[in-house]
Amino acid sequence: MKKLIEVGIIGLLLLIGVQKSDAVFKIVGTQGACDTTASGCSPIPLNITTLCIVTCPLRSSFSYTSSSRFWASKDGSVGACFTSINGGVTWANCTTQAFTAGSGGESYAGASDGSVIAVGTDTDCIIRRSTDNGTSWTTVFTEVASACHAGGQPGQYLYCLSSGLCEYVTNQAGTAKIYRSSNNGQSWTAGTTGTGGNCTIAGAQWDGSAGVMQSENPTCGGGNVAKTWVAVGDIWTDSVTWDGTQGHCWTPVVYNNVGRVICNNGTTGLRVYEASAALVAAITLPNSLDALDAQGPAVGFATNIMYIVGFNSTGTSISVWVSRDNLVTFVKIGDLGGGGAGPRGGNMFKANGCIYITTGLTPMFGKIC
Repeated sequence: MKKLIEVGIIGLLLLIGVQKSDAVFKIVGTQGACDTTASGCSPIPLNITTLCIVTCPLRSSFSYTSSSRFWASKDGSVGACFTSINGGVTWANCTTQAFTAGSGGESYAGASDGSVIAVGTDTDCIIRRSTDNGTSWTTVFTEVASACHAGGQPGQYLYCLSSGLCEYVTNQAGTAKIYRSSNNGQSWTAGTTGTGGNCTIAGAQWDGSAGVMQSENPTCGGGNVAKTWVAVGDIWTDSVTWDGTQGHCWTPVVYNNVGRVICNNGTTGLRVYEASAALVAAITLPNSLDALDAQGPAVGFATNIMYIVGFNSTGTSISVWVSRDNLVTFVKIGDLGGGGAGPRGGNMFKANGCIYITTGLTPMFGKIC
């Protein structure tokens, strides 16, 4: 009998051990730091660090990275190539600039083979590539065009993925256009052209599986959407024209593998719209952040998880908010430095297991890990 009891106790302990192990496997990270709607439990970044203020970029493009080197534009008006070799703590001008000052260099992104791509315009639409970390540049694509730039506030327009696929979303004389490379930017082809009405491209996000971009209204004022484009895979399609009642819409986001746009009309707070302008959800942010000008960046992290960078009406406070329940509620997870007039022209991208943030007319670069 004693032996049977001992065996039973050992079996019970083993069962408890298995159950505990299973619990540890599913609950990774701190309590509440997971997307509980996904299979198992995936930890999400919640700790905010401001890495750089003032001497950091105004623009950072989504790009493939397996190291701590990042590429960005210091000032979109002069097209300065800017790089960091320590994960965004300090930044310096590239050894040689890809474009002349004032020519309209737009975006820079690292490719999976270690090269860096620069897109913009001197007199024509030009794409240049460097294989020596910005010491020298080679022109890999030229197209005669009256304009080849996104315009508006700095945003995400150039993307390179680990597959070697790169895309550049731009504007030519009021019409959106896509340029594509399948070999890490060595060669490019001009892709789909829109039907017009895209005064300037006000922002874009694309992750290889889905994408969205929106243009300002036809008079280039106020930031109201004229129309949007959406991508399924790397195929972009032109959507219907919006009626402008949605308000300021400078915040695109790929959320749950679908392109969305975040807008604020100044009276009803933030709203999330489909590319067709159909309302998806109303967002309620506490405190004075209901006055968000919708120019803050946003990014989807996993199923039903979205981050938004918001600021108060005076632009003196910049905060990060996260929703883990499909936009039902948002929780503030921390504050950021910089700002000036708020997070205009900001971007968010995922790299090295963290989310990186560029935002502010007073530039700020930070991360969430």
